[in-house]
Amino acid sequence: MFAKEILLLVFKGVKKILFNAIFLNIPVLVQFQTKGKQKFYALGGIKVGIPLSSKYKATDATLTNKGYYPEYGNWMTMPEFAGFGTFSHQNAKGKLKLGVTAALSLEVGGKWKLGEKVALYTGAFLDYGLNNILKEKKQAFMNYKAPLPATFTTNSTIPSLSNNINLIAAGIKVRLAFSVSK
Repeated sequence: MFAKEILLLVFKGVKKILFNAIFLNIPVLVQFQTKGKQKFYALGGIKVGIPLSSKYKATDATLTNKGYYPEYGNWMTMPEFAGFGTFSHQNAKGKLKLGVTAALSLEVGGKWKLGEKVALYTGAFLDYGLNNILKEKKQAFMNYKAPLPATFTTNSTIPSLSNNINLIAAGIKVRLAFSVSK
């Protein structure tokens, strides 16, 4: 009979995890608005986002790595040279591999006429991603280097925990518009 070990990785005391992604969004939207001096408007359509930059950084994390071996009936927390134990003050940083995003976009609000050819738009928006933007396959958070497993490397927690990332964005928008019509 074959026994399979169970590995457990516990994060404690992570001071800061920062994920940063910058996209160039190309909107294809249609606008409807009412007539009058103060107007209601609604925008809707699709946005295509091209990733320009994406990275992650985790600082001062404490990682505890344990392994359960059914044949012994207990958790192994040592030896450290085998990758087990508690490792303090760990830092990780790197780049995420992200793909192009497609998102449905909706914006509603008011248009306020400030002058003959100037208007102020105030509104709220919601963007909802339609596709998975993560290009990386699911991978282990920790990689051990034989023959010294205690000298491990870490990957981003995103592809370690998920195969899927979808864009969801919401916010408030203020826009100043100038008319060029005669």
